[in-house]
Amino acid sequence: MSQAFYRKYRPQNFSEIVGQNHIKTTLQNEILTEQISHAYLFTGPHGIGKTSLARIMAKSLNCIKRKKNEFEPCNQCESCKNITAGKSLDLIEIDAATHTQVDKVRENIIENVRFVPHNSKYKIFIIDEVHMLSTAAFNALLKTLEEPPEYVVFILCTTEAHKLPETIISRCQRFDFKKVPVEQIAQKLGKIVNQEKINIDDKVLNMIAWRSGGFVRDAESLLSQVVSLLANNKKLISLEDIEPILPRSNLESIANLINALINNDIKMGVETINKLVSDGVDLERFNLDLIDYLRKMVLIKIGLRNRDYNLMGLSEKIEAEIIAQTEKLEMPKLTKILEKFIAQQNAIKNAEIPQLPLEIAVIELCNSSDNFSNIDPPSLNKDGIKNRPDQTTASKFQGHEKQSKDGKQNLKKQKPNYSGINNSDTNNNGDNKNEALKKIKQIWPEFIKQAQQINNSLPLILKLAHPVGIDNNILKIGFEFEIHIKRMKDKKILNAAEKILGELLHTNINIKPILLSTKEIAELKRNQEDTQTQNDVQIDKILQTFGGKIIE
Repeated sequence: MSQAFYRKYRPQNFSEIVGQNHIKTTLQNEILTEQISHAYLFTGPHGIGKTSLARIMAKSLNCIKRKKNEFEPCNQCESCKNITAGKSLDLIEIDAATHTQVDKVRENIIENVRFVPHNSKYKIFIIDEVHMLSTAAFNALLKTLEEPPEYVVFILCTTEAHKLPETIISRCQRFDFKKVPVEQIAQKLGKIVNQEKINIDDKVLNMIAWRSGGFVRDAESLLSQVVSLLANNKKLISLEDIEPILPRSNLESIANLINALINNDIKMGVETINKLVSDGVDLERFNLDLIDYLRKMVLIKIGLRNRDYNLMGLSEKIEAEIIAQTEKLEMPKLTKILEKFIAQQNAIKNAEIPQLPLEIAVIELCNSSDNFSNIDPPSLNKDGIKNRPDQTTASKFQGHEKQSKDGKQNLKKQKPNYSGINNSDTNNNGDNKNEALKKIKQIWPEFIKQAQQINNSLPLILKLAHPVGIDNNILKIGFEFEIHIKRMKDKKILNAAEKILGELLHTNINIKPILLSTKEIAELKRNQEDTQTQNDVQIDKILQTFGGKIIE
């Protein structure tokens, strides 16, 4: 029966361990100087060589033919062969995940510690997933771990060191394993296919290495899967061949989404996201790949393309696309896009409509009024003082300061006092209705804030909604997309939203979601910008009159 590559090509000496040079060097020096610790803690993610390195160290310590100035095991003596075959009586491997009880610790460890090695220098205990031991088991192990016989060495391996008691950690020499760089994993895969005499494109190996996420075992498993399905074709295995087995992270969809953001094309961006949903794509995985894609763009932008291997695994078509896209985006907008999708990762996990956070991100980025391609340095007035920031910057300040004639007086933003509306305000003449709508717009930010109590995704929807009219205590809220209306019409959400809005306005009120045309949405946004501009002009007049300045 054929073995999986990760088992067949398990490292047998220090030089075969991929990465982790900081750990290998320390252990090699300890072996050379014979300054061996009684307990080691190997911690880090899965599949990066913790137990493999533990076995190699065990072989090296008990190798019969290893010379004084060498640290590599010979892999030829009886001790090395027994450890490789899993038959050594002096190497005891314990899976703590299946031996959590205190009785198992007493039986497998404490009792065995009393007996000297069978035919080796050391008796070595490798405890994998040690964090799974029970509290009683840790307490039983503690004394033995603290003062073992001179011939005993413990090597504890775990993916979750934070779950270990401090009393255990403090008695070990700790080594933190790290994810392996993509290029080193690709080199390891290249050696495997050379030994197996498999004809495979280097770009396939780069893609597998990239998709492994820095975990060597995952990369070897993916390679096994690809080879088992395609190696019998006796032809070069290319990127196109592996698409059915190992989808290229929907890179073309990512490229389309980036193009939509570059062109401020909301429709294209939302359609791209919803096509992913209809195709059954995992949106969390897609967003992570999108973040990695944007990171590559940032690295290209700052000139690290040739140094960082950041395009490994991408086809020529995608390489050309990503370079062209990078040239079209200024760094401020590129970093803003990256930050936005990083922030959306947790929102995707918690959203009842998984695509909604991505849709919101696209809409907000496309509607951004920031002009990143024309950022001018601040101008100076005739006195050499910086002029007031533009409206985009000024609107971010939460208050302002003015100075009276008699002395200094700071005016800070006060918590708004909502006066509410009367029933008669919403069913009389147009002036009253406009005043009622104005009050609703005033409390809208507080309404969005309190909507968080209903549902995590609801505030995101309301940020894109527009209160457009009120009549007979029925508030019409306009939306740009049907999916948001459908969400808002959910009975539980609608009732809760009406309750919060009623409490803020001190009256009973009903909500009616309606669909707005693209033209109507654009008009509402223009009105909002005009209102903001008028507010800024008024602030300017106050500042000029009283000689004040903007403060945070």
